[in-house]
Amino acid sequence: MPGPFARQAGLSLAEILVALFVVVVGLTSIAGGFQYALSGVEVGRKQTEAAFLAEQKLEQIKAEALHSYPSASAYPSETYGTIVGYPNHRRTVTITDNPQGVLNTKRVQIAVFYTGYGADGVARPEREVRLDALLARRK
Repeated sequence: MPGPFARQAGLSLAEILVALFVVVVGLTSIAGGFQYALSGVEVGRKQTEAAFLAEQKLEQIKAEALHSYPSASAYPSETYGTIVGYPNHRRTVTITDNPQGVLNTKRVQIAVFYTGYGADGVARPEREVRLDALLARRK
């Protein structure tokens, strides 16, 4: 029977082992890349949560300042485990009256700190998201 299917020779054991080795090396590389990517996604999620918590506190301060501008000045620090739904975050608020001599203004500085673990299970150092705003009194 002439034609391309006439030969009945198959692959040798050496060829199969080389192909298997190439596939295993490729899959191992891809698995390592997934671990690195998942770690990056987790860091991004924590940073987004920290930015949300900072903006949330700023909105609360602005709302209180609209009702009673002078009383918007004392906010206690929140430690790890005290922010509902965010046990790996802590938040500090600093309000400065009349910063650099600018009358009828308040400088609001909000810092949200967070910790977490990488995809490898190792604890990461504390990171921080800062938000600064200047509030002016309406007349």
